[in-house]
Amino acid sequence: MPASSEIAISPNEKPSEFSGALSRLARTASHLYSDQARYWFALQPTVNRTAEQRKSAIPTDELDAEIVRQLERSLSSSGQWREYFGRVHIAPSNGTEVPEEDSVGLVVLGPACVRVAGKEEGAHRLATEILKDRSGGPRQNRNTLVFLAADEARLAEAREAAGWLLAWEWVCQQADDRVLVLDAAQI
Repeated sequence: MPASSEIAISPNEKPSEFSGALSRLARTASHLYSDQARYWFALQPTVNRTAEQRKSAIPTDELDAEIVRQLERSLSSSGQWREYFGRVHIAPSNGTEVPEEDSVGLVVLGPACVRVAGKEEGAHRLATEILKDRSGGPRQNRNTLVFLAADEARLAEAREAAGWLLAWEWVCQQADDRVLVLDAAQI
């Protein structure tokens, strides 16, 4: 049976409404595939839907751990920060993890300690603790530390990006292991 590209439209309906509805359906339906102007249903969910379902199942602590891994990877591969800082400390949980040194240090606070506007909690509290104490007593060189913390409003974006990264890595691993079988339309 030849494929038809004709759509039956009632006199009071606009063709753009059908196009918009079809686009929304293609974005949300888990088993609807599309290729240019062609649409069809299949038994296996789309690879995008599979990745989205995997992303939504990842717990927040795994997302935060991935954010820290990406910070470590980015800062270790890029030497740009060395021009300004003699050392970088990523996601310390207390002052004992930031040693006392004479060089200027960047302290990148982890996702567990975000900056909350107008409040002295989270990042502010940990930064104050790190500035007061080090292993072995009170910190002497407090003015050598610069703190960087995620804003509470932007942390959700970082977690979303980490979730997509982990989900697509999982999909690729499942496809490589032949656990997830992808057909030509999904690749």
